[in-house]
Amino acid sequence: MNFNKKILATFCLAAMAGVADAGTISITPATATALQAGGATSPTPHAVVFQQAASGETTNNFQGRLIYDSTRLTATIASGATACTIPTAGTVVVVTQNFATPVLANGTVCEIAFTSVAAAPLGVTNLDFQFNAGLGDGCLDAAAATAACTINDATVEIINAPLVPLTLSYAPAPGALGAFASGVIGSTATQNIVATAAGNSGTASLACTATAGFTVTPSLNFAAAGPQNVAVGCTYGAAAANGSVTCTEIDGDTATPGAARTWTATCPAGSVAPVNPTITTVTPIGAFAMPTGTIGQTVTRAIEFTAAGGAGSGSATIACTAAAPATVSPANQTITGSALAQNVVVSLPLTSAAQGPFAVSCAVTGGNPATTRTDTFNVTAAAGSAFVAPSVVPATSTWSMFALIALMVGFGVALVGFRRNH
Repeated sequence: MNFNKKILATFCLAAMAGVADAGTISITPATATALQAGGATSPTPHAVVFQQAASGETTNNFQGRLIYDSTRLTATIASGATACTIPTAGTVVVVTQNFATPVLANGTVCEIAFTSVAAAPLGVTNLDFQFNAGLGDGCLDAAAATAACTINDATVEIINAPLVPLTLSYAPAPGALGAFASGVIGSTATQNIVATAAGNSGTASLACTATAGFTVTPSLNFAAAGPQNVAVGCTYGAAAANGSVTCTEIDGDTATPGAARTWTATCPAGSVAPVNPTITTVTPIGAFAMPTGTIGQTVTRAIEFTAAGGAGSGSATIACTAAAPATVSPANQTITGSALAQNVVVSLPLTSAAQGPFAVSCAVTGGNPATTRTDTFNVTAAAGSAFVAPSVVPATSTWSMFALIALMVGFGVALVGFRRNH
């Protein structure tokens, strides 16, 4: 940068001109720790901070280098990248950019985030801020005279993570595992109990058993933090099943022989596997003659269907259409499981002339796998006959009427005689 050249060019002149009052350059925090194997420093990040002298401050800008051990630490610029760069591992070059005021303001120049290298040895490592005169480093006042800055360095201690024995937690917690989702008889389902190990030392283990009707992962071993699944399974039957799963836990806070962790489980009754009914058309396909009748009479005839082999939610459909003036009922039907198929009734009003053929088409879908066929019936009807009124036939003849009168007279005489005698 041009500023680097200016400092380099003026540093030698400043050495002959005397030393001016200057402030303090500090690396903060002064002390920090970082866990071995990639831990960030705590606190983080580190800041390069300039603080003016109590009086007579003259520093206009400064340039210097923060030296760190790259075999133990890695660095990234967290903020202030215009003032701070990392041209090579182990060195952060710091060059302030104050061209507006005679005296550099108090405050943070930049921030650097440090983390430990994976194989960093334990112990203290320095964050050392230096001036390299040969590279033009130093504090200068506005007249390019040397200003005697005070430097406060920092340290980072690489430490071991505190040893925390592995302990186990569960989701769901011991208690009720909850019901399995519904399923088909004979199929299986699985739920997971998530066992999570926390800590960084020792081991943990689970040994699990399940009651009849259920299965479970028999054992799990933990050598490091993280989750593993305890798989609980059930096979759906005709009736619901209740049971439990028990895991013996051994971990950092539960010594041998361990402690029992128990979950109750419910496997609901399974449903019948869906099987589509197979639809058979009993009525011969093709010619379809309607019954005879009189003119104006609507005659009917059924197309017979049967359904067989259906189960559960399996289904079949029959959808029929008819060319006018013929009609069908029901036009559409769905047969589910073991239900029966309805016959489709064809209706046709008779006229004085023969009729047809009128097409009645039935799309039949069923079977396993489901297939669709179309049954077509050619409906015909003979001409209706004319209506003939019936002849009136007398109920009795003349002689029958005389006999009936005589019988009534005889009955009356007998009744009078009976009353006189009593």
